[in-house]
Amino acid sequence: MDTRKFAMNQGAVLGLCLVCIALFLWMLGINEQKSIVPSLLNNVVIIWFLVYSISQYRDRHNNGCISYSESLKLGTSVAFFSSLIMAFYTIVYAKYLDPDMLSNILKMTEQSVLQSNPEISEDELDLALEMTSKLTQPHWIMIMSVLGGTFMGFFLSLFISFFTKKEIERVVVKEEYSEDSTKEFTTVEDNFENLANREFQHKNFIGTKTNWKFNQDGRKVNIRSGWLGINTVNATCNIESLGDGVFIGKGLINVKFTVEENRIKLRSLVGPVVLNEIK
Repeated sequence: MDTRKFAMNQGAVLGLCLVCIALFLWMLGINEQKSIVPSLLNNVVIIWFLVYSISQYRDRHNNGCISYSESLKLGTSVAFFSSLIMAFYTIVYAKYLDPDMLSNILKMTEQSVLQSNPEISEDELDLALEMTSKLTQPHWIMIMSVLGGTFMGFFLSLFISFFTKKEIERVVVKEEYSEDSTKEFTTVEDNFENLANREFQHKNFIGTKTNWKFNQDGRKVNIRSGWLGINTVNATCNIESLGDGVFIGKGLINVKFTVEENRIKLRSLVGPVVLNEIK
């Protein structure tokens, strides 16, 4: 599955969960400014959901492996999409559920400023309240909510990714082939020769043909796609090996695929795709 689509789906679920929690606490009359329960509950839910989302993507959609950077990116993306939903909820909450929220923020700001600096002049106090008033406008609330939620997701993912990362293990084996020397090899092979000078084709039900033609060393593929004799795609992409017969395209085809005898198997946004070899 495409990483962005997965992050959007998981972010939407997380965002809706956080909205439900906020509504439940609001109905119970628990104010996050007077109790640590809302903040504590939200953090627990976010941490658990980020761990769950990254693990699900790794195990179900990424062949059981994910790098630290991929895990960090995915966790941050999930947090970003969930914060978009929470930002809209905050606007609705401030406008309909608690219309006095913004005025209460100004009162709390005034009290805080006076407590920290009792000798502040009236002009300076007015300036501080004016700045606070500007930052509590709907568009600023949305921006700050999204930035805050995304940063929190990034911060949490920095630590979560240490535990969720799982990369392909390359085991080095030493084999004696003479009395004085040894050679090293890895159990995970590139197998680019499996792709060299081969051409594969996929044809869908409306007649669109997609051809993959690999170069002489198998590290590049030319992709042509067209319908009714009209070429709509003609591009060359680099190929990288993930080991154990799994490859990934870089560029136009940023997807993993495997070669099984005379066909290529991959999973696109619309489901599994098979390209058959053409002689």
